Amino acid sequence: MNWPGLLIAAIVSCFLLPVPSALASPTIRHLDLRLLLAPEEGRVEGTAVMTIGPDGASQLILLMAPQARIERVELAGHPSFYDWHNGRLTLPLPAARRREEILVTVRYAATFGDAVPESPAHSEDPTYGVSASVGPRGTFLAEGSGWYPELPGSRFLLRLYLEAPEGIEGVTSGIRVERGTRDGRSFSLWQTTTPRTGATLVAGPYRLREEAAPGIPVSTYFYPEHAALSEVYLEAAKGYLKLYSDLFGPYPFPRFSVVENFFPTGYGFPGWTLLGSTVVPLPFIVETSLGHEIAHSWWGNGVRIDPSGGNWSEGLTTYLADHLYKERSSAAEGREYRQKILRDYATLVPAGEDFPLSAFVSRTSKATQAIGYGKGAMVFHMARKRVGDRAFWGGLKTLATDRMFQGAGWDDFSRVLSATGHVDLRPFFRQWVEVPGAPSLSLEEVEIIRTSGSWTVTGTIVQSLPAYDLAILLRLETDDGLLEETVAVAGERTPFTLRSSAPPRRLLLDPEVDLFRRLAPEEIPKTVNALRGSRSLVVVTASGLPPKALVAGRTLLAALRKESSPLYGEDEVTAATLQGHDILCLGVPKNRALLPPLPRQLSLKRGGFTVNGQSFSQSEASLFFALADPQKPTRTLAFYLPQAGPEVGSDARKIPHYGNDSYLVFVGDRMLLRGTWETGRSPLIREISP
Repeated sequence: MNWPGLLIAAIVSCFLLPVPSALASPTIRHLDLRLLLAPEEGRVEGTAVMTIGPDGASQLILLMAPQARIERVELAGHPSFYDWHNGRLTLPLPAARRREEILVTVRYAATFGDAVPESPAHSEDPTYGVSASVGPRGTFLAEGSGWYPELPGSRFLLRLYLEAPEGIEGVTSGIRVERGTRDGRSFSLWQTTTPRTGATLVAGPYRLREEAAPGIPVSTYFYPEHAALSEVYLEAAKGYLKLYSDLFGPYPFPRFSVVENFFPTGYGFPGWTLLGSTVVPLPFIVETSLGHEIAHSWWGNGVRIDPSGGNWSEGLTTYLADHLYKERSSAAEGREYRQKILRDYATLVPAGEDFPLSAFVSRTSKATQAIGYGKGAMVFHMARKRVGDRAFWGGLKTLATDRMFQGAGWDDFSRVLSATGHVDLRPFFRQWVEVPGAPSLSLEEVEIIRTSGSWTVTGTIVQSLPAYDLAILLRLETDDGLLEETVAVAGERTPFTLRSSAPPRRLLLDPEVDLFRRLAPEEIPKTVNALRGSRSLVVVTASGLPPKALVAGRTLLAALRKESSPLYGEDEVTAATLQGHDILCLGVPKNRALLPPLPRQLSLKRGGFTVNGQSFSQSEASLFFALADPQKPTRTLAFYLPQAGPEVGSDARKIPHYGNDSYLVFVGDRMLLRGTWETGRSPLIREISP
C-alpha cells in the first residue's frame, strides 16, 4: 500500500489537523527538525527550524496537533508574537518580511497516544484509526498527524536529528547520515535529497541488520523476536530491487529498509516499508507483499500520484507484483489470479454501487479494494494486450524516467502507451477509467454448418448496455487444434463467423481471462466474500448453540463487518423472516429445511464433520462453508460450526482473510483445509457437437 500518496484522504481528513478556510500561499522549503523521543511518557519534544517562502502573505498559519504545547516561537532569530489555538499557530509577518525567505523556529512538546488495536475485528481500514502513537513498544508518527509544524501545499527538504533512549532506533525517509550512541542515548541523523510533501517517523527497540545490494544499501529493523528473519527479507528485497531496476530503471532512493511495526500495517514509504509484527513471520509477505511495497518505490513514491484524476498506483503495483509473480510462475496461475479479480468484483461490488477508477483514492473496504486494486490491475493488463509486451514495458520505463518525483495521472499512461504502441488509447482509458461498472457478456445463437470438408461456426457476442468497445479473443477447439481470432466488439450485438477444416468441439470467448467483466451468477462460486458482499444477511443460531459458540459467531460477524445483521434463534425464524435474505447459520440446525443438500466433498454428523474424506471432531476443529440456495442460486447459505474446545472462536477473525474460499477447516487458529466449489457452465463457453 502506498501510504504517502493517500494521506490527505485517508488520514488528514479523519484526524487531527484543521485546515484554514483559504489555503495560504506560503510554503516550507526546508525543515530542520530536532526531535527528542520519550517513549515511556508517550511524549516528543521538538525544535523545528523552517525556511519559509512567505509569497506576500501577511501572516503564517502553521498546523500542528491540537494537544501540542508551544514553548517558543522565533522569527528570523528573534522572539515572535504568536497565537496558538486548536492546532493553528498564527504568526503575523512584518511588511518587510512578506516577500523574502524567512527563518521560523518553533519549540514544542506533545504527547501522542492513539489507541492501538491488539486484536482488530477486521482489517478493511488499513490505518486502524492510528495516526500518531508513542510508547515503549513502538512509535508511529504519520505524515499529517501534526507531529511537526506544517504548511499545506509545501514540498520541502527535510533534515531530521532524532534522539531516543539507548536501544531505540528510528527510521524515516532519506539518507541516514549518522547513527550512534552517546551518554546513554541513541541518535540518528536523516536528510532527504528530493522535496517531499511530508514525513513519517517510526521508532522501536529494533535489531538492525544491513547489507549492500549492488549500489543499494538494504536493511531490516526487526524486533528481537523476529531478528532471525532478517536474512530471508534481505535476500528477497535484493531480488525485487533487481527485478524492478531492470524493468523501470535505477532505484530512485538512497536505501531500502524493511521495518517492523507494533500494530498491523502494510505501508510503503519512500525508501522503506512498514510491516506489522503479526504478518512479518508469514511466508506470503516475503513472497508477494514485500515485492508489492518495493514496486511502490517506482510507482506511487517515485512517480507520484496526481490526486486530481484518481489513484492509479495500487492497481499498477498489484499488476506489477501480485499478478506478475503468478504469471511468471505459469500462464495458468496468471489466468487464475485474473479470475480471482473478477470473482472479487462480482461478489463485493453489487451492480449500481460501483464508482469509476478516476474517483478511487484509497482502500477503505474490500469493495473499494476490488475496484482500485483489482479493476485497476485489469486495466493495465488490457492495455498491455492492446499494445504488446515490448510497447507496454518500454512505455512504463519511459514514464518512470520522465516523471520520477513528479505527479502523474491516468492521462500520462494513456499518452505514453499510445506513443509506444502506435495506437490511440484515449478512448480505451476513457471507458475504463472514467466510467463505472463493467460489461456483461454472453455467446448467443451459436450454430454450426457442415459443408464439404469444412465446418462453419456462427453466433453473436452479446454485451450489456452501456456497451464497451472491446477486443476479445474467440477460440474454437477442434479435433486438429485451436483456431483463434480477436473480435472487435462494439454495441450490444456483434456477429461472428469461424471456419474450420476439422470438426469443432468447443467455443470459448475470452478463454485466458484477459478482459475485465462482470461474471454471470453461474460463474461465481459461493465463498466467504459472498457473505462479505451481502446486502441482506440474516443470522440464525441453531438450537442448543453453546454461549461461547455464539460469541465466536459474533466475532466472525464483526470480522466480516456484518455485526449489525439481524440475529434470530432457530425456533424464531419463519419462511417469511428469511425470504429474500442471505443466511449465516451458527451451528447445525435441527430444522433440516434450513440445511440444503451438501456437496459430495462434505458431510455432517453428530459432533463432527467430514471434508474431502478427512473426518474431524468438533471438539478440536471448526468448519465454515458457503453454498448456493438450490432454489435461488444467487442466494447465499453459509454455515459456521465453531470448535467446542478451549480454543473456540480463535479462527473467527481469520476466516475473512480467505475470501475466495468456499469451505475452511481450522484446528485452533490454524487453517488446515480450504477449497472452492466448482462453478456451473459459463455463458462464454459453448460445447459443440458437429
